[in-house]
Amino acid sequence: MFPRILLFISLVSASSWWPPTSDTSCSYTRQDSLECLKKYVDNNPKDDKISKAEIDAAVKKYLPTYLKPMFWWIGSDKVMTDCDYDSNGYITPRDWLMSKEKCFPHKKDQCTIQWFCKQAAEQEKE
Repeated sequence: MFPRILLFISLVSASSWWPPTSDTSCSYTRQDSLECLKKYVDNNPKDDKISKAEIDAAVKKYLPTYLKPMFWWIGSDKVMTDCDYDSNGYITPRDWLMSKEKCFPHKKDQCTIQWFCKQAAEQEKE
């Protein structure tokens, strides 16, 4: 039984269908993450501001169905609380810079955003 669990964990960790929530080896920087989020999340309209509704729409569009419950549990409200530095309802490049201590502050967060962006890019190709 125990070896099966280890095998499952290894497969999940190595697969591209599961976000690398603890990986710190990716090449993404905070600036790369911002550019990606502007490209795939800031869509209604493309105005250099990301709203809660845009986050929810991007999750609905790009996140695989099996991961949506996990994101809804974390929630776009938490993202807005952590990343909307001036609390005006939008995440701007300035907010991204000013909230770097609590808005996706770790390298593993940037790797997870990179994974999300790869998922979004693949869906855009289809």
